[in-house]
Amino acid sequence: NRVIRKLREARPVVAKELWSMVLAGVSQIFSQIRGVQSVVARGKSGFTIDGKPMSAYSGSTKDSLGLACRVMLQKTFMGNTDFILLDEPAAACDETREVDMLAAITRAEYKQVILVTHSERADTFASNVIRL
Repeated sequence: NRVIRKLREARPVVAKELWSMVLAGVSQIFSQIRGVQSVVARGKSGFTIDGKPMSAYSGSTKDSLGLACRVMLQKTFMGNTDFILLDEPAAACDETREVDMLAAITRAEYKQVILVTHSERADTFASNVIRL
């Protein structure tokens, strides 16, 4: 019982440290996409960017944060997975932001990226394109 109690006591500390590491990675990827150094945090009401709630931001910023979170969570919890599947990751983005997001996916160094999109800009990053 004493061991179990100590494990339970340690769990919040471990979870806090793990989230700190994940959010540091999310902030880095998100900053690369945005082109502006940003700090992403997680609070009781959800994610914040530089202290502002997510609801204050545009759709493209939310898409960018979503991509950064997906990449970092996959890298953290499924580190041996060498591919990622994304469906319209830049749906709300303008051309510049989309290119920055595609570049971030490239920098994540997956062996295979399966990208479902209507965007023709993504074709420039692809080695194989399948049109349906």
